[in-house]
Amino acid sequence: MAVGQSPALRHYDSVMFRLFKLYLASDIAGFHQLVNQEPAAIEKLGITSADSAINTKDYLYKLKVQYIAKLAASNKIISYGEFASRLEVPLEDVERLIIYAIENDVVEASLDEFSQTITFKEVKSQYFNQNEWPGILAGLDTLIGRLEESLRGGVLPD
Repeated sequence: MAVGQSPALRHYDSVMFRLFKLYLASDIAGFHQLVNQEPAAIEKLGITSADSAINTKDYLYKLKVQYIAKLAASNKIISYGEFASRLEVPLEDVERLIIYAIENDVVEASLDEFSQTITFKEVKSQYFNQNEWPGILAGLDTLIGRLEESLRGGVLPD
């Protein structure tokens, strides 16, 4: 079961939820596609203006940092060039992104400027792989079902 295939979660498939799914999947290309397909909805959510709580540039940056955890989970060593290509960033931004990820406890890594490689030592940020999603979605379905039931009855669960 992929992210978003749960019946209860599909019911809530708004643009915001799609943004959330893209973030969890670290889907940079999907983010660009959603912004291009739904500009009015993105604007309505208030994430496009520079003075909003989060703008598309900030969101994309956070998405790229989240993607670092995904890369680290599947690669022990990666070249600056491959890293830049996968994250769709200029080569000169690689070190800044990795340092940001290290400072924010996403990964533990070391940079080798001479060989232009990144060595990932540990993934500190929670990253769910394909095998873990069915259990997570089942738990979310149960939670959403209980909340809907409680709201219909007018009481919240303990």
